Amino acid sequence: MPRTIAIAATSATSSGCVAWSRRWRKTGSRCTPNPYGRWTPTRGVVREALRTIAEIEQNHPAPRFWTINLSGQSLSDRLFQDFLLSQLNKNGTPAGKVCVEITETAAIAQMDRAIDFMNALRERGCALALDDFGSGLSSFAYLKNLPVDIVKID
Repeated sequence: MPRTIAIAATSATSSGCVAWSRRWRKTGSRCTPNPYGRWTPTRGVVREALRTIAEIEQNHPAPRFWTINLSGQSLSDRLFQDFLLSQLNKNGTPAGKVCVEITETAAIAQMDRAIDFMNALRERGCALALDDFGSGLSSFAYLKNLPVDIVKID
């Protein structure tokens, strides 16, 4: 069973960073992402990411934001929203510096759930991004219903 052992930052700039996890097999070889190129973030990965973000922001504040990509499975898990919001509070992570990305496919497949989830995160202060727009059932009509700040076009 692969395990997540580290969180790192990619393409850090003065305006933002992306946190992601690396997974390794017990043999020491690195796992590759699933065919869709993303991991399903576990609660442990999200907990550690938010803890790390809070620590970095406390020790090295800067005008940047951090993105966390969520899978459709995370969106489907009704308890995940409460977990994510509680972790923001617990760690003192500045929600205004966190951008949560949800794929277009996951958002459209669960439109009502996605809207509720996004509204709860927006009320907490997080930015929201619709990821992979154009790779699925894209329609500009959907954008009217989704409370997103960023649309990432593929």
